[in-house]
Amino acid sequence: MGIGMIINGDGDDRYLCSYEGQALGLFGGAGVLIDSRGNDFYQLGGAVPDFREPLRSTVSLGQGFGDGIRPQNGKTGVPGGIGILLDEAGDDTYIADYFAQGSSYYYGWAF
Repeated sequence: MGIGMIINGDGDDRYLCSYEGQALGLFGGAGVLIDSRGNDFYQLGGAVPDFREPLRSTVSLGQGFGDGIRPQNGKTGVPGGIGILLDEAGDDTYIADYFAQGSSYYYGWAF
């Protein structure tokens, strides 16, 4: 729970994260990344193979992603948080596999 923010005004930036980051909002919290301008490069993932295609993809969880916990095996679910990635200008590159770029899971919210 809480709020994590990155606010950047200018420059050609590189945002690199191997797992869970770049505007990830977990349950009860929010992750926000605001970049005003520049030709930016966002890369997320590469560390944890994803069970759907373990030889071809990795778990990302970010770049504007709201994540919750789904109830299963006797566990109680928890609604997701808020993930916001706002890049206002520039010729940007976004790289991620599953669960990224304005997506959400189990009552999360993202853009």
